[in-house]
This record gives sequence, C-alpha cells and structure tokens, in this order.
Amino acid sequence: MSEINYIDAKRAQAIRKEVRRLLARGYSHEATVAALHALEVGDPFDDEAVWPQRLVDSLRNLPDVPKCVDALQELAACAYAENRVEFQRGKIERRGYELSDAGAANLFVDKSREYKAESRYPEGFLEAIDFFIDAARGRISRPSTSFGFNSTGW
Repeated sequence: MSEINYIDAKRAQAIRKEVRRLLARGYSHEATVAALHALEVGDPFDDEAVWPQRLVDSLRNLPDVPKCVDALQELAACAYAENRVEFQRGKIERRGYELSDAGAANLFVDKSREYKAESRYPEGFLEAIDFFIDAARGRISRPSTSFGFNSTGW
C-alpha cells in the first residue's frame, strides 16, 4: 500500500489557483507544461482546465522521490518568476509604459534562474509543496547562513 500525502484544502486551493495562473500566461505556459509533464499530470489529449485539479489529486499519491521533488522545484521556479514578472509589469504600467511580451519572457527566464540559484533544496515532498506556494507569493526559501549556535547550544 502506498503512502498518501496529506494536502489540506487551503494548500490544494492555492496549488490549483497558481497552476491556473501559470497556464494562462503566455511566457510561463511552456515551462509550466514541462513541469506538469514531469509530474505525469499534463496529458496532451486532455483540456488544460482539468490539469490543476489533476495535479492536486496526483500530488496526494506521488512518492517522495527526488524526481518528483525536482519537478515541484521547477514548478516553484515558474511560480516565483511569474510573480516577479507581474510585479515588474505593475511597476512599469504605473509609470505609463508597457512591458512587451518579449520583455516579460526574458524577465521570466531570469527570475526563474534566480530562484533556482538562491533557493534551498526541500527536505521532502510536502516541504516542496510549501516552497511552491511560497514561491507563488514571491518568497524564496534560502539556506541558513548563520554561523552561530544551533538549537542544542553547541
């Protein structure tokens, strides 16, 4: 019998929302589809509208293996980059200009690389899901850089 990953309703809703948003943007669509295929979610014959729910369902049954964690990290990089692109788009539009599609695509690639370079690797599958949700909100889970005492005092 396989172990079932517990994903509460709040996390499930956040995952569905972010995946729908990633699939809707032209600059993030291809990278998102590639990450979903790595998680064995995106069947090319199905409508993309069912992929977010199918992702949540499959995340509950996927094993905690590096391949799945890597695919979730790729999805987190997409979510972080999309958040940063839309943040920049808002700043540019407030000044009266417009961010071009090519500019958005280039910024998406740069921010995706930034996330991959600066984020720490999750310790498990459920932590990778949390990293994805945090990345969609513009947060990077960075490694600890303190050189002080650890929690035991040593």
